Amino acid sequence: MAKYSYEFKLKIIKGYPGNSLGYKLLAKKYDIPNKSPIDRWVVHIKHAKKSSRIIL
Repeated sequence: MAKYSYEFKLKIIKGYPGNSLGYKLLAKKYDIPNKSPIDRWVVHIKHAKKSSRIIL
């Protein structure tokens, strides 16, 4: 089972563009231990946009 729900991941990713907080502060804001998961989610979204598939 995933540690974070799909909806939670999308909420953070959608909130990032134009957000001046950056990954580290977003992680802190949402009680994520570090910024690594957010980095991965954003990379997955970028690749998914190219292939029209979104899997987080």
